[in-house]
Amino acid sequence: MSLLSVTIQPTSYRQSVASPAERLDAMIITNGAFKLMREWADGPLVREYSLSSDWDDRWRTGGSVAEVIEEAHLDEAHILPALERFATERSERLRRFKELLDGV
Repeated sequence: MSLLSVTIQPTSYRQSVASPAERLDAMIITNGAFKLMREWADGPLVREYSLSSDWDDRWRTGGSVAEVIEEAHLDEAHILPALERFATERSERLRRFKELLDGV
């Protein structure tokens, strides 16, 4: 789905897919730039849990498809642990959200 389609979809539909709260407590897995996914998920902890090809703010060096995917941390060896971490650290993540809110 393109960013253009996000901007023309009704707010009610967008919120039925992912509520504002869900977009804060989310992770992204994308082969594009992380900043391009902020329409779907953005918050103080989202980047920490997400996987994107620009994870280290550098261009990939090139090579075979498998080499580029591995260097981008988008291979099986990175995705499964990232998903597991996101799932198992939810209570800790919510505690950190609460600390952030209490500090406001």
